[in-house]
Parts: sequence; structure tokens; C-alpha cells
Amino acid sequence: MFNAGAFIMAAASGTLVGISGTLALYPTQDQLSAAIASEPALCAKLAAAGLEIPSPAEALEAFRRAKNTHQATLRLGECSKNTMGLN
Repeated sequence: MFNAGAFIMAAASGTLVGISGTLALYPTQDQLSAAIASEPALCAKLAAAGLEIPSPAEALEAFRRAKNTHQATLRLGECSKNTMGLN
């Protein structure tokens, strides 16, 4: 016969063990800071130098590849500031 109480206890125990293992192996802020300080290449490079803007021909070719068509057209324009106040 099926014992629901034993099943619930086993599921709860497994969940607690999984959470505990995850938290024990999760790096702290200090560990992350030390790892990045020792090897800056581990941190993704930000686009601080600016964005690489494609030429209209490069943008059209990339768009056509993405849409898998040769009949698409694309016109690049000037972007405006978004409504959330971010650039």
C-alpha cells in the first residue's frame, strides 16, 4: 500500500538537501570579488569603448540571414532616447 506520509517526508528531505547543497557551493560576494581581482578576464568585457555600428550593407545581410530570405529590405535610422530615461 502507498504510504503518503513517507513519500512527503522523502520529498521534503530531498528538497532540503538540494537547497543546502546549492547554498553551500554558491560563491559569496567576497569570493566573487577575489576571483575577478585575481583574473579580470573572468569578467565579461563591457561595451565601455562604444558600440560597433554596422554599415547598412552589413545590417541588411545579417537581417536577411536571420530571416532566411533574400527579398527583405532594411533601413537604418537614428535611435531616440527610450521612455524609461535610459540611453
